[in-house]
Amino acid sequence: MWGNYALSLYRTLTRHRLYAALNTLGLALGIAVCLILLLVVRFENSFDRWVPDAERIVRVNEWFSFPGRPPSEDASTQAILLPALKQDFPQIEAGARIWAVKTIVRAGDRQSFEDLALTDPAIFDVFSLPFRSGNAATALPDLNSLVVSETMARKYFGTVDAVGRELTVVVDGAARTYRVTGVLKDLPPNSHLELGLIARFDLSVVPSMREFLSRWGSSMLYTYLKLRSPADIAAVQAALPDFIDRRAHDATSSLHHEVAQYRLIPLAGIHFRDAKTGAAFKPGADPLFIGALGVMGVVTLLVAVVNYISLATARAGMRAREVAVRKVMGATRRALVVQFVAESVVMALAAGLVAAALAELALPAVSAVLGEPIHLTYFGAGGAALPLVALCVAVGLLSGVYPALVLSGFRPAAVLASARTPGGGRSGARVREVLAVGQFAIAIGLMACAAVIFAQIQYLRNADVGFRRDGLIVIQGINDPAVSTNMRSMLDAFRRLPGVVSVTASDRRPAGEEDSNGNVSLVSNPKVEPILTRERVGEDYAQTYGLDLLAGRYLDMKHGLDDRASLSDEVYATRGVNIMINEAAARAFGFTQPSKIIGERVRLGRNRSGIEVFATIIGVVRDVRFASPRNPPAPQYYMQDSGLANTDAAANFAAAIRVSEPDMPAVTKRLETAWRTLAPGVPLRAETVDRALKPYYDPDARRGQLFAAGSALSTIIACLGLYGLAAFNTARRTKEIGIRKTLGASTADVLRLLVGEFLRPVLWANLIAWPVAWFVMRSWLSGFDQRIDLNPVYFLAPSLAAILVAVVTVADQTIRVARAEPSRALRYE
Repeated sequence: MWGNYALSLYRTLTRHRLYAALNTLGLALGIAVCLILLLVVRFENSFDRWVPDAERIVRVNEWFSFPGRPPSEDASTQAILLPALKQDFPQIEAGARIWAVKTIVRAGDRQSFEDLALTDPAIFDVFSLPFRSGNAATALPDLNSLVVSETMARKYFGTVDAVGRELTVVVDGAARTYRVTGVLKDLPPNSHLELGLIARFDLSVVPSMREFLSRWGSSMLYTYLKLRSPADIAAVQAALPDFIDRRAHDATSSLHHEVAQYRLIPLAGIHFRDAKTGAAFKPGADPLFIGALGVMGVVTLLVAVVNYISLATARAGMRAREVAVRKVMGATRRALVVQFVAESVVMALAAGLVAAALAELALPAVSAVLGEPIHLTYFGAGGAALPLVALCVAVGLLSGVYPALVLSGFRPAAVLASARTPGGGRSGARVREVLAVGQFAIAIGLMACAAVIFAQIQYLRNADVGFRRDGLIVIQGINDPAVSTNMRSMLDAFRRLPGVVSVTASDRRPAGEEDSNGNVSLVSNPKVEPILTRERVGEDYAQTYGLDLLAGRYLDMKHGLDDRASLSDEVYATRGVNIMINEAAARAFGFTQPSKIIGERVRLGRNRSGIEVFATIIGVVRDVRFASPRNPPAPQYYMQDSGLANTDAAANFAAAIRVSEPDMPAVTKRLETAWRTLAPGVPLRAETVDRALKPYYDPDARRGQLFAAGSALSTIIACLGLYGLAAFNTARRTKEIGIRKTLGASTADVLRLLVGEFLRPVLWANLIAWPVAWFVMRSWLSGFDQRIDLNPVYFLAPSLAAILVAVVTVADQTIRVARAEPSRALRYE
């Protein structure tokens, strides 16, 4: 029996090669797209799930909702949080803090900047990390111990056998000799952690930060907890508001649960959470975007299934006489259904083989686009062989049942008595038209979404961020304790270089994570007291960054009260310093028109001597975006301080250098030469602003390319089905067209008739695709503070493209039939 089924399938495929090719190619493309996108989704969802006891591990995030500021969430917490949590919550089995600091690593003549993770020894109790050499119990016995990854061991020692070797690491301006006590295996790529160098955290290692690390108002490191059971997570979370009110206060700051909260983020959810809060180690992934990729994979496969059903039912009449003869010879409907479904499953399995080959060819490009290693393995843990076979069988069953019922339902007497092959009548035509509408609704909807995503990404790349990004270089760590030259001398040296237009410095920078916040109140209305971010800036700050002035004037050195360094403590306390604010701060103070706030005096709080400090607002500038476009800019004020050399070591100052853009490479080399002269023992950390901000824009852009490719392939699959239907329908209507032309119809009339019928499902599909795409894209865009408007062009353009592609697809068939001689057409049947 099965041999006869195989022979029948072989004869059918060889007799109708076009339909066999269209069916197989359509299913293969659909399965390949679905497979690749589901692999991407699986990879993104696998982050940190490999860690033993991952369900019991959480990271503590901070959430703030201060007056005058939008709610915000951050991954960093206070250094003194963990000891307090361990005292108050017996549910905590282990806890560890990680402070990622930039350090200079020296090995022989080689020196470079590396990320050093200062952490508690209990880090290996929280995370069961795999060791190549050494073990968790003896990994960090003292403050001079260092654990390195395999990559770092090879980089600095040329071998992974590095235990007992020494590295010099400059921490807080002091060179410390560390002894390697353990070598970690490189963490898998689906880990949010990056731990190349691990040393023991202690206040004595960073003496300049001791005061800040002892405050509840300073959030600088990441806190991880391992609970005794997963159920303890909810219990601890519920008790955290009372914990904040009870413990989170000291002489300099006080938190309460109405404005500040701690949130326990499960380890497996950190990768998605970091897309909104800012990445601790690696860029996070937008869960909505990842979900959309998975949905697109499924619906693209659905388009391929619908394509198969549509073509199978259309060509059912070609096998009508075969079915009739088999029924006359005694075949039951059940046997016929089994045969045709089996044929569909075999076709799907064949398409699965082609899909696997296509996926293997495409995955290197997909990995390159995403910047993530997406692999297809067939056997072992997580192997795709069985799931792929199961998927193909399910696709075969789903796509084969309806055509099998249609084929097996033919009546032998009617078929054998008919002069022409049956085509399913009006009901069959309507079913195929509904299927075509569904196909193109999915394709047009995906193309519309891709158009919106592309437009949003392009908009973000060129959007106004409040300052000029072109020709701007940022140099970090100019006040690093390891740099012997003071900042003012260094900035003056940069100014003298040819090609440099202007130079400034500040304690905030593009893509930086350092913020200093405090309450600021209006003297005229003390009840208005928003929290503002303070930025200390050097001279020429506004000119170097190219800030847009909305009201008042810029800070400059011509006005004595503009410079904090030139004011005595008495003048500073009585007359105050002049400051500049951004438009978000003006709104936070209740001023909708920036010009109205010029001249207002504000209280900045008290200085270290306990003296109340005042300031006068002399200018309002446009909001500057130094961070993610998903989050609104924070209200802030700018205080000019030309005496940057006297600032505290806790501030991480960066120089901003405006250069003549055509001279960028030459100026960069001059900066490197000058830096080597000024700071010979410190590597240069310089990058353009565009490169610094790239991590905020790149992940969505990469995934957007994948989304666009998937939507294009779904359209191709839909057009394959349309081409097959065009070939079938035009062949069936050859005699009708001959009669029409004999009665006077022109070629143009026939073309309008045929093309119009094929375009009807495409036009109807728009009514379904547009509202669905609009709703989905509105939800996605709501995650951005800077976003485009949903212009009708984003929906009309894909529709017009689909119509054009559909016309081109059916043009060959329709033109050939329309131009045929009536005499040949009348003899067709």
